[in-house]
Amino acid sequence: MILPIFLIWVLGFPAITYYLLKRNKQKLNEKNTLILYGLFYVGLTDDAFFWEVLVNNSRKLFISVISVSFDKSQAHVQLMLIFTYLYINHQLIKNF
Repeated sequence: MILPIFLIWVLGFPAITYYLLKRNKQKLNEKNTLILYGLFYVGLTDDAFFWEVLVNNSRKLFISVISVSFDKSQAHVQLMLIFTYLYINHQLIKNF
């Protein structure tokens, strides 16, 4: 039961959203596109319309995978991996 939910929400939804935004990239400032998909790109530049879908969802995916991959007795390992990932992620994207 968990695998289908994982595939739909963690992989399928961002992939479909990215596809729809990419397909409508030239029309991002039109009213209809803004009403339908604005939640995913309002406040971003036209060149970074994908940011919310790809970058933020990849961060959520990584944290979710780490959270369920270890026992509760290994919480320190989970925290170390998550903070290391967040630090590296921040260093890579801070110029954007």
